[in-house]
Amino acid sequence: MKKSIKTIRAMMAVGVMLVGTFWLGSVVSNQTVDAQKETEAKGMAQPKESCPEKRIMSGNYYDYMVIETVDGNEWLLDDAEGSKYIEYGTAVFEDGELVQVVFDTKGTEAVTDDETVEVRSIN
Repeated sequence: MKKSIKTIRAMMAVGVMLVGTFWLGSVVSNQTVDAQKETEAKGMAQPKESCPEKRIMSGNYYDYMVIETVDGNEWLLDDAEGSKYIEYGTAVFEDGELVQVVFDTKGTEAVTDDETVEVRSIN
């Protein structure tokens, strides 16, 4: 009889520990879910920064139909027939001429996908 009482007490202690462990785990996981919901709600409340549709930068025209902007990137101008940058078979800009370039950013931060919209002389 003494053995069975000890066994019952041991089983009860193990049972209480298991119940406590499951309950504690449930509380912690609920707190994690609540924290995630709170973080998502904060993220939704704040609007994301959007990239401007156009970017304007100055640079120098050189060589043949090449513009180097102040950020160090080089851009090739369209030299196809009917291009607004060619008149009578020659470029409309002088070598070394300071120009302003308007780019279409296509809504991205990356410069590599920008497209030249307009180039004009600043001189």
